[in-house]
Amino acid sequence: MARGDVLLINLPATDGREQGGRRPAIAVQTNVAGEPMLMVAPITSNSNALRFKFAVKIEPSNENGLAQTSIVMIFQMRAIDKNRIVKLIGKISGEDLKKIDAEIGKCSNRLTKTYLSNYEHQFTRQKSVRLRKHTRHRQSYRARTCRSRLINRFAGAK
Repeated sequence: MARGDVLLINLPATDGREQGGRRPAIAVQTNVAGEPMLMVAPITSNSNALRFKFAVKIEPSNENGLAQTSIVMIFQMRAIDKNRIVKLIGKISGEDLKKIDAEIGKCSNRLTKTYLSNYEHQFTRQKSVRLRKHTRHRQSYRARTCRSRLINRFAGAK
């Protein structure tokens, strides 16, 4: 299997809105020898899936082996065991693969930005807490030092 291959796969039954059952999917990762898993993006023929972000429309062709206009659901991309692959259906065009790559980039960019903004918020908060503790420590040190100088000065004056 190579990136861009259209595969018929068996996905496990799910409780919610995840795609399940026997369905086509696109391999979005190059097959690495010895790896038991493969990253795929499920495909649906339900055009309502275009309302979601990170979905790509693909027209049927002899090359890709799809029978009708389909939607690649990048937002449901997942790793599957290679034993779940039933058969190879076809291969998507380079143009469609570029669209899919762009959506994967947007999706991962969004996840990265969300993670980084959460991390930055947490880091800034921790930094401000440390700064407050340090400032309190410095203030209490100054107060103790100043107090001890005054006590020494007045004690020495007697």
